[in-house]
Amino acid sequence: MTASANLSALKPALKINVEPELPSDQSSIENLLDLSFGLSRRTKTSYRLREGSMPVTGLSHVVRDPEIGISGAISYWPLVIGKAATPALLLGPLAVHPDRQNRGIGLALMKHTLALAQRQGHTLWLVTSPITHALALLR
Repeated sequence: MTASANLSALKPALKINVEPELPSDQSSIENLLDLSFGLSRRTKTSYRLREGSMPVTGLSHVVRDPEIGISGAISYWPLVIGKAATPALLLGPLAVHPDRQNRGIGLALMKHTLALAQRQGHTLWLVTSPITHALALLR
């Protein structure tokens, strides 16, 4: 076992409840996104893809933590791909508070919301974060 694996094993398990985002969560989510991605996050290409649109209804969710408030958040945005105008979803941002990372919050958010997206009839999504996020879904 590596040193990082040993540290991960010492982190206490969390009870993870994925809940719909509330309008009153917006300020806390913005703070979490700044903490997770830095203040320059709005310059990223994924933010350009979101310009002029709103998150897909019913797919923005959070995980609440009694100690730190919102410890994880995810949303999806509508996309149209190519000349054929194929509808898709842009997954993200997906953020987990640094003090709660590597405890399954991000994976729980992705699995829960992708299942909801499929029930809504969405079949194609784009992930712009590290490939490890996408590969975790295939396990």
